[in-house]
Amino acid sequence: MATPYAFASRSDLFDRWSRLESAIDDTDLDPVLITWCRVRARVLFGASPPQSSIEPPAPDIEEFAEQFWMDAHGISDALAERVRLLLGDGPTVALVVLLGLSEVDVRTELMFA
Repeated sequence: MATPYAFASRSDLFDRWSRLESAIDDTDLDPVLITWCRVRARVLFGASPPQSSIEPPAPDIEEFAEQFWMDAHGISDALAERVRLLLGDGPTVALVVLLGLSEVDVRTELMFA
């Protein structure tokens, strides 16, 4: 979740951002998957040390998420289709939004750390 100090100069954006992030929590995505995405983004972008207590999702979802963060152009149609079949259309859209939000959260926090 976004940290208020990173948005100190734009509290209006923080309020809107927080509502969008909260909306992800109200989707039909598994709460464990939501937590894993937020934690894993922090680890991949260097904001937190690895934590072994968070269960990784299905291998295809893990691969999709990490490829999204490292180079979204590298996501194959086959991988995207497998994730869509695992989650369904609506949850897949929510996952993609969550991945984008998680990345921006971490990168913004690191800029102002």
